Amino acid sequence: PETIEDSDLSGPSQMHHLLDLVHKEQVIYNICFHEIIRQVTVHCAERGELLANLRQRYNNLIDRIPRQVKSLHDEVMAQRALDKRLTAELKKFKSTISSLAQELASVKEHDFEVTEQSKEVYDNLSTALVESEKNSNLLAEYHNLYELQRKRLEIHISM
Repeated sequence: PETIEDSDLSGPSQMHHLLDLVHKEQVIYNICFHEIIRQVTVHCAERGELLANLRQRYNNLIDRIPRQVKSLHDEVMAQRALDKRLTAELKKFKSTISSLAQELASVKEHDFEVTEQSKEVYDNLSTALVESEKNSNLLAEYHNLYELQRKRLEIHISM
């Protein structure tokens, strides 16, 4: 018969195959051990009873194997589901970070453009302010000249 070492434990069907194999081996073991216990009991009842107790303990141990394997399988399946969920969350998080990084780059670029425009506007306003001040001074001089000219004409008319 096939032994546990010959089986591959890579998936749920292999797990069920292993459990089936353990069950078959246990049935064979029980039949053989029962016959040995019967023969030993004929010669010595105490030895037979000791072998029967030993068989019962071993049988209890083997009976726990399917539950342990199933429990381990369930834990592995739960871990795989958790891993898939975490992987999906990480991908989503990575995508969000990428999107935010692109948005940040866009905001930085826009900020740079606005800063350059504000510098240009500031320079234009400074130039306009200087020219406005020159024009104001020129206008004040024209106004002074006008006043002088008017006074002269008034003096000239009054004479």
